Amino acid sequence: YVLERDLGRYEVLHPSDTPFVGLFKGERVYPRASVVRLMTEERWFRQARCLLPAQAPLKRVPKGGGGRGGGGRGGGGRGG
Repeated sequence: YVLERDLGRYEVLHPSDTPFVGLFKGERVYPRASVVRLMTEERWFRQARCLLPAQAPLKRVPKGGGGRGGGGRGGGGRGG
């Protein structure tokens, strides 16, 4: 089971009208089977699949700026 607030950045409940199975502290509880992992067009391509031309995204995830600067890997300055 999963609470809607515990869904990851790249997860969504599908279908969107999934009935909840109960309440926990006033929040709706959904079955884990209704959670779908989102993938980009590039990820679908890597799995040898392609999107349908008229297919609309289930969710738009904003690009994560992070706010730390630097970007990339390894330049964190910690460790050795």
